[in-house]
Amino acid sequence: MNYVHVKNLEKYHPGYKDRTLAWCKVFFTVIAGDPDWDLIDEEIDKWRLISLIILELKAKKPLPDNDKFWSKYFDIQKRPMSLTLQMLHNFIGVVTEETISCVLEKIREDKIIDCNATKLTKPNLPIINAVIEDLNKQCSTSYKPTSQKTGKHISARISEGFTLEDFKKVHKVKSAEWKGTDMEKFLRPETLYGNKFESYLNQKEKSVKRYV
Repeated sequence: MNYVHVKNLEKYHPGYKDRTLAWCKVFFTVIAGDPDWDLIDEEIDKWRLISLIILELKAKKPLPDNDKFWSKYFDIQKRPMSLTLQMLHNFIGVVTEETISCVLEKIREDKIIDCNATKLTKPNLPIINAVIEDLNKQCSTSYKPTSQKTGKHISARISEGFTLEDFKKVHKVKSAEWKGTDMEKFLRPETLYGNKFESYLNQKEKSVKRYV
């Protein structure tokens, strides 16, 4: 049996673990500033995504992918859930094991930043400078390499094994796709170097499209 799992679910969790979960960080991480959110065509799918985040956080495990379960929460006659999952492929993954662990016991994100920012950024200053220099050149921006927030995003990707050339490719691909469109506002470190960095890196340049 297949199960539906929200990618990077932990980023929607408020971070506390000493009380009953009463809210999640949906607005700041989805609605405010995610380019993939803006590319969801159907309004119903946007609200279903928010519901899926809340449902999985509450269940603390992936959700069963079958009509019996979905019909409890959604009008699947109005729009089949299969179409919603297809539209939300950048946010939702289908897994075969219900036991995939949801990272809900993570300490607060701000504490992670405080602990790791100095250790990650200082050794990487040369590449951070080079990355931001290329970003500003290719995307016509004016970001500063001294920003701790920017350095955190770049250092996180470096720690995963990505190179300066990888950053340059992402700049080239996304600049060609977004520059001069409504998506140009997302040519920024927190979007380009976030959890979709690898997807951007593997985007074929020949498939770049302009969204107008």
